[in-house]
Amino acid sequence: MEELKLFSGDAQASSKVLVCCLDEGYVAEGLKILHSLRQNDISSEIYPDNKKINKQLEYADKKSIPFALIIGSEESQSKLYTIKNLKSGEQLKKSLEDIIKLVK
Repeated sequence: MEELKLFSGDAQASSKVLVCCLDEGYVAEGLKILHSLRQNDISSEIYPDNKKINKQLEYADKKSIPFALIIGSEESQSKLYTIKNLKSGEQLKKSLEDIIKLVK
């Protein structure tokens, strides 16, 4: 249906946050974050493959997902995750609780 462009723009923008893992070692943490986002009624998804961050952000842009939450070694250790507003390009480091407040 996507190939035939049978979805309206709003139908493709079903997720508000894409969880992006810089390495497959962070997928378990990404799934926990995904669960927390969904428990707070934030429509979200995790990128399904271990690809470079640029590919993950292109995917979010293609699906009109407004925010990307990025997990790498620094974020995993500090528990301050990078949240990127894909419309403005603004990027901040925040705790998961603050990200939930920001995105809601």
